[in-house]
Amino acid sequence: MLAHGDRDTVTDPRATLAYAERARHGAVRVPSRGARDSAGAVAVIEVAGDGHAMLRRAALWHRLAVELTLLSLDRRTTPGPVTDAFARAADGSPRPVL
Repeated sequence: MLAHGDRDTVTDPRATLAYAERARHGAVRVPSRGARDSAGAVAVIEVAGDGHAMLRRAALWHRLAVELTLLSLDRRTTPGPVTDAFARAADGSPRPVL
């Protein structure tokens, strides 16, 4: 899973999207166990209005990190934006913008 603030001026958000596309087309991926239907998917979440420091929307960044960690550890969690991002990636839907 990749998440990037759309106002980042240190690391180009377009570079993150390009990296995700390259990963989708050949990189070895470790699927999230919590998103079984999206095994091998590369999920991308765009965080609107935030930059490199991840401070403007700190609560959201924290929520994303907690959900991804719980899914990675195969722990039960309430489905949230990370689960949604993996589901969208698996079926080819557009990435979520939060």
